Amino acid sequence: MPDFINTEHCVEKLFPVGTTFSFEGKKYQVALCGKPRPARGECKTDVYIKGIASDGEAREIKISVKQKNADFLENKMSFDRACEIFGKDASGIIKQCLLSIQDSFVADNLVYFEKKGKTGAHTMKLGWKFELLNKLSGEKSGALKLTEEQKYDIFAGINLSENKKNSSVNGQIIKNSGVANYILNIDDENLTQDTCLKMLQPIEEYAKFQTIYFACKALNYRFDRR
Repeated sequence: MPDFINTEHCVEKLFPVGTTFSFEGKKYQVALCGKPRPARGECKTDVYIKGIASDGEAREIKISVKQKNADFLENKMSFDRACEIFGKDASGIIKQCLLSIQDSFVADNLVYFEKKGKTGAHTMKLGWKFELLNKLSGEKSGALKLTEEQKYDIFAGINLSENKKNSSVNGQIIKNSGVANYILNIDDENLTQDTCLKMLQPIEEYAKFQTIYFACKALNYRFDRR
């Protein structure tokens, strides 16, 4: 399995400008293909493809590429990023998550004078990272209770800042290029254009059947280290 950046490039190379592809019963010529790049940060679309049909119809295929062996959906998340993912109710959603595992926090030690489990001796907890995954991870994790609309928003990037929604593709600012409309789960580096198109799943449908998990990972400080 290639690394994630190489995986994106593999998909992008399948759609050179000027070539044609058939999608959902119609033939298109590639007018633009590239990776959307916000001024800073990341958007949800990894590969943007614009096709033009013979009748002049323009079709945007905005792909979120996911490797099947990837666990993290979002790691080391800041509050600003949480607002982009969850929308205006970010605080309420995070609070609900933490309350669901509050007993685990209450039972935990903030200072370890002796080694316990994976935590070394002479360790002090400074806090926890809040992360999103596609599976449970440790005792301080659980399933997010989200509506279908909220899950769709997360996978597509509906709540991203305008800068990230309207990203630059090959030097052109394209409106909503950073908001993905298809997802590609890939575990084979020998991908063909036909296979790629057949494997695409509309994000709105895909998101309905996904469970998104959260995990709180400790930030520890060893106070006897120099």
